[in-house]
Amino acid sequence: MWEDRRQHIDPRRIAHLWAQVAADLRTEITKGRLDDGQRLPAEPELASIYGVSRATVRRALGVLIEEGLLSRLTGRGTFVTPVADRPQASN
Repeated sequence: MWEDRRQHIDPRRIAHLWAQVAADLRTEITKGRLDDGQRLPAEPELASIYGVSRATVRRALGVLIEEGLLSRLTGRGTFVTPVADRPQASN
């Protein structure tokens, strides 16, 4: 999963880079390509994987944390929130 993912990001698109990174990670999580509880690479590594700045990755992760798809444990990393612990989508 953590191969070079720069092809998933297009700086010419109108969408902000952080939104593109968040969208790609969101897809991987919701499609089950990232396991519940799986630890994501550190921000500098994700920045390298996506070819963006660490600040861009930090913002993308922050959005996914707010959505309940990820959780951050200080000193341990960022993890995929188990499906059972995610907030239910409202219709």
